[in-house]
Amino acid sequence: MKFKKYIIALASILGVVFFILFLSAFIYVLSIDYIDLDKKTIDNLGKSIKILSDDLVTLDYNGQYGNAVRLKELPDYVPKAFIAIEDKRFYKHKGIDYIRVMGALFKDLKSFSFKEGASTISQQLVKNTHLSNERTLKRKLKELRITKQLEKQYSKDEILEKYLNIIYFGNGLYGIDSAAKTYFSAPAKNLNIAQAAALAAIINSPAKYNPYTNFENLKTRQKIVLNAMHKNGFITKEQYQEALNTPLKIASHKSDNYQSIYSRIAVSQACELINGTHKDLADCIIYTYYDSKAQDILKQSFDAYISQTVNEYGRYPEYAGIIIDNETFGVVGMIESAENLIFTKRQPASTIKPLAVYAPAIESKLITPATLILDEPINYDGYSPKNYNGKHEGWISVRKAISASNNIAAVKTLKTIGIDTATEYLKKLNIDLEEQDSGLSLALGGLYKGVSLYDLTQAYTAFPNGGFFDKCSLVKKITTKDGKIIYQSKPNPKRVFNEDTAYLITDMLQTAAKEGTARRLNSPFQVAAKTGTNSYLKTSLNNDAYCISYTSKHTIGVWLGNYSNDKEGALPSNVTGGTYPTMITKSIIMSLYKDNPPPDFIKPKSIVYADIDLVEYNNNQNLVLANSSSAPRYKKREVFSIYNLPPQAVNIKWEVSSKSNIENKKQSFINRMIEYIKNRKNQIKQSKAS
Repeated sequence: MKFKKYIIALASILGVVFFILFLSAFIYVLSIDYIDLDKKTIDNLGKSIKILSDDLVTLDYNGQYGNAVRLKELPDYVPKAFIAIEDKRFYKHKGIDYIRVMGALFKDLKSFSFKEGASTISQQLVKNTHLSNERTLKRKLKELRITKQLEKQYSKDEILEKYLNIIYFGNGLYGIDSAAKTYFSAPAKNLNIAQAAALAAIINSPAKYNPYTNFENLKTRQKIVLNAMHKNGFITKEQYQEALNTPLKIASHKSDNYQSIYSRIAVSQACELINGTHKDLADCIIYTYYDSKAQDILKQSFDAYISQTVNEYGRYPEYAGIIIDNETFGVVGMIESAENLIFTKRQPASTIKPLAVYAPAIESKLITPATLILDEPINYDGYSPKNYNGKHEGWISVRKAISASNNIAAVKTLKTIGIDTATEYLKKLNIDLEEQDSGLSLALGGLYKGVSLYDLTQAYTAFPNGGFFDKCSLVKKITTKDGKIIYQSKPNPKRVFNEDTAYLITDMLQTAAKEGTARRLNSPFQVAAKTGTNSYLKTSLNNDAYCISYTSKHTIGVWLGNYSNDKEGALPSNVTGGTYPTMITKSIIMSLYKDNPPPDFIKPKSIVYADIDLVEYNNNQNLVLANSSSAPRYKKREVFSIYNLPPQAVNIKWEVSSKSNIENKKQSFINRMIEYIKNRKNQIKQSKAS
């Protein structure tokens, strides 16, 4: 009797527990904010985004909604490779394979997790188009609901076709046709069985089975796929053996399609411009600024030098390059050795100096190109920066400081103008800093997160554009297939610097390109440039090397770096901003302007050349204009803004109240100088007469 009562009590307790669990599950299911099948999204999977170059040539695009392919165009064994390994009962179930679900559920209960997917092809299609990748019960329940709706509205062949056109194959490749063309240099319709099995193997884990970095892993899983195809009767024994013996040749990673890189970024920007996603661009045409000539020049220039930059561990640097048209603010070409390197934030080193330090200081009328700064050991509250060569030169001009990339002068100048001022100007140039970027190390590019090559190069366009800045873009226009315009680029540059400031920076950066750190860039036409180098920790090796340059027509950014930030990937000591990045840039500009040199930079009317008194300058570090009667050896010519001329040695002073009075003030100055010279001549005559 006692045992019977015990059993009844236990059964009652278990009944209550199960009831509570059932009620909790029921309430949980009811609480989920379910969504329904988005038919437009599914229908768009058969459509493609078209990308056009500046001269209206169609560009390769391998991203989402790239190269759509029809199921009937594919050999029978291609889709069956995916069915064999991903969902062998695809044509038998109605969206959910309950046999696999029970098996996966059993494993999940044993591990107290939801790691086992048991997803059918239909479920994977729903997940890739409607949901996130999070592994939660709530997401799974949403997936099941939408999958049921999908199966009711589309045939199995339609689902399979859309799945093959949206699935991700790694390395920025979406859809089987894009993957086939990139990995095997052939369209999907020409795949052999071995290649089809390899592609079906990749999608399980695109990183783990990456053909470029984990080829042996891929080969192992390819054999599993081939075995599944044979076991399920999708291929004969003879086909199975032949596929196993077929060499799997992957197209070289170095033959990356740079059109596709440009197109991928253009589509990403287009999504931002219309505040939408890839599916909103299906069947649209994106017109870009892509220039095939500029792009070819970029690739050839990098290829010519990267092979010379191998380090002691046999590794080559990662790299990126970009060319921007100064007039349209359009990106005409770009290159990168790995995905999204152009947008990866890195320490900008000395390339930040003109943007954050010297241009704001000139704008504030605190310095001129001839202003002297004492290069000496400094210590500001424990911060003691050093020059790249570890030496000090004493008094140097701002022109020399920029040209030689002197660190002490930059830090002193930043301390004078204030970090808030520097931050304000950088923000106007679309460079946002972090709260941690509030120290004087900002002058040397020591930032918490850094700046991307894209944003850095974009900021420099303000100088050749007379101080005007606008965000750059790859996208010129977006239209529907029938020609309806849904986006039109309309540059609206805003003034950041006075035109005098922009020109003075340009003039000094020309000196850097002739005789300074970028002297390898010295060219038969006017070019301005700034280099930058970050060392690897406190060694002679380097982590980042830049050359940012511009002519009157284009602004060019080149970066070589140790993306992994490890010792094995560090750049050799001979790879600095002034060496290979500058040499690559020289190759770019000489090819770019081979038949059509760029015009000179436009000099504003308010920019003047004047002689400074070298005696006062060298002996007393006093910047004054020389007397006209001084011997040539006691004078040195420099460029100034008429708004910020040094004092006159003859103590003639005048003011400029507004831009509209410039010519009157200049004439007044000339008249006074003529009067002074006449008086001086009379004094000399009287002296001789006496």
